[in-house]
Amino acid sequence: MDKQTYELNIAGRTVRYRFREPQTARHFLLPLTPCAGDRHVIEISDKLMERGRELLTVQISDDVLEYKLMMAPTARYLLRYDALLIHAVAFLWRGRAWLLSAASGVGKSTQFRLWRELYGEDVQIICGDMPALSLESDGSILVSPSPWPGKERWSGTVSATLGGVVFLEQAEENEIVRLEPAQSLDLLHERCLCRPRTVEEIYSFAALLDGVLSHHPVWLLRNRGDPASAQLTARAIEDYLSERNTP
Repeated sequence: MDKQTYELNIAGRTVRYRFREPQTARHFLLPLTPCAGDRHVIEISDKLMERGRELLTVQISDDVLEYKLMMAPTARYLLRYDALLIHAVAFLWRGRAWLLSAASGVGKSTQFRLWRELYGEDVQIICGDMPALSLESDGSILVSPSPWPGKERWSGTVSATLGGVVFLEQAEENEIVRLEPAQSLDLLHERCLCRPRTVEEIYSFAALLDGVLSHHPVWLLRNRGDPASAQLTARAIEDYLSERNTP
């Protein structure tokens, strides 16, 4: 058995990796299972490693570089099977998964810390940076951990049905607005890691975006990064859940 080849379950999809560096596996916080075989194995070539080093602004070890470079091909592989990686903090609250999404540096981590301070153990982390969204056979969108939880290493063990998405913007005053699907499409598209290249990937990508936007609320939170902004979001979610449960 090749001890450098492993299987990993992401959102119910089996992904196989072959690691060139002995220490790369330790960066994957999800359970890896040693396996044999070459079918559908994701591995990083010498050329891609060299290209990665050229693009770095700081020096990192080869195992960290390989771990980071595994993300993009994993996203493309998942897209073949109706799943994708999205740039967001995903957490469980009120029995549903909620996404806090924005470009790097806008305040996703700050917002999640505020949620944890305000609501404590009622909030469970799913994934701190690149959760997986998958379209299930019943039409629901499942949110699951991925091996890329971000620099805070926020990684959970639970998956949950999507509740909704909150896009973040920095502002001097707190305000949250519910967006129509047409208003949300570009924002959601920008935060997805993988861009489809084949007809099959286009269909899968479109079905996933439609599954999110047609059946789940999307908000835009303009915020100051203070506890009041997290409370504002929580009230919007609670109002939405109350409306859903009203006969």
